[in-house]
Amino acid sequence: MVRGEPELTCLEVVGNILAGSQDFSKIAGLSWRKDKKIIHNQDRVFNINLDDYPLPDYESLPMHLYSYSVVDLPEPFSIMLTSRGCPGQCVFCLKAMMPGKYRARSAVNVFSEIEYLVDNFAIKSIYFQDWEFLIDKQRVKDLCQMLINADIDLRWGCSVRATSLDSEVISLMKKAGCVLINFGFESGSAEILRVSQKGVSLEKVKEVVKMCRQQGINIRSFCLANLPGETKKTLKESAEFIVQNKLNVPRINTPIPYPGTKLAQMVDCNSWERALELSGKVNTEMDPETARKLIKKYIWQGKFGKFYFLDQRFWRYIFRILEEKFL
Repeated sequence: MVRGEPELTCLEVVGNILAGSQDFSKIAGLSWRKDKKIIHNQDRVFNINLDDYPLPDYESLPMHLYSYSVVDLPEPFSIMLTSRGCPGQCVFCLKAMMPGKYRARSAVNVFSEIEYLVDNFAIKSIYFQDWEFLIDKQRVKDLCQMLINADIDLRWGCSVRATSLDSEVISLMKKAGCVLINFGFESGSAEILRVSQKGVSLEKVKEVVKMCRQQGINIRSFCLANLPGETKKTLKESAEFIVQNKLNVPRINTPIPYPGTKLAQMVDCNSWERALELSGKVNTEMDPETARKLIKKYIWQGKFGKFYFLDQRFWRYIFRILEEKFL
């Protein structure tokens, strides 16, 4: 089993096999079996310079089959990963997947991959899969300027923290082809955000949403129900925040205490199976499914009134969601 980032570990494993060697003891980042015994080699020190890695082997992928979940990003479509890690401290984030220092590819390196995708696959849109695309804001500004100067007809989207956005960078991203920004505001309760160590204020979220709308950039927001300390009151605060700011929230999830997260430490969870069982059940007073249903009810009441189920607008809203999901 390869632990952590796979590139260098897999390369050494394949080299070992091709050389006919059965000794894997010197390959960092590898766990393997020898004589019915599991051996865990030392951890691998991650490569700081991501520009050292080659581009993905797009030629071996069925690029014509890929699409994004919303119409903002048309086909032909591709995803890209331009950085690894995140300095955020959210209690629910699985940073163990990319531990250690935040690392990013250079703007020049990212731009060269975009050019390759456009020239070889006629890509019309890209989603940057980075956990937080704007940690290195100057890097993104440089990339945007390259896209603008090259006059490439490309639409793109990314995930960011609200704290990373300002009017200058939003305007530049728009000129460079950005049409979609996803971010997790997680909760409309200031207290829940504090306990979750999200590091984002509700006022900042309001400000960012307004600026993006002024630039014509679509915003999708993500919310978690049953974070530690969640109550009916805090769920109602989240619903009210969503309604008041007209947020597009495609789904409401519950936090999973994956091993390695601070959330897992709260309940001493060390297995993936146990983590799934405890989803939305860490330091909360209600069942996670009840919490999800309750926040949806509060949202619908805020949009369509107390007796929302009697309002035709509500049913048109539901049918539209179902249509987008299944068609």
